[in-house]
Amino acid sequence: MYKIVGYKIQILAQVLGVLFLLAGVIIGIVLFVDDGEVNITGVVSIVTGILMFLLSFPLYGFGKLVEDVSAIRNNLQSAAKPGYSTYDELPEL
Repeated sequence: MYKIVGYKIQILAQVLGVLFLLAGVIIGIVLFVDDGEVNITGVVSIVTGILMFLLSFPLYGFGKLVEDVSAIRNNLQSAAKPGYSTYDELPEL
């Protein structure tokens, strides 16, 4: 469950983004043309769906960041020699 967490966060962001966009637009259209007259709740629903879609981008970016940091850590661990510190140490003055 906790393997490849960054990838799973990215998939979650994509699914939620598309789901919120479709739900907002569909509900907005239904509410917008409910009585044949302009209904403000339909417009608000459409705008909210679009806004929630845009707000899924930072979640996707966070998943990408987690994935990249994990790859960096794995590369450092595989390149490290026994008894070698992967952290830079300042020389004594």
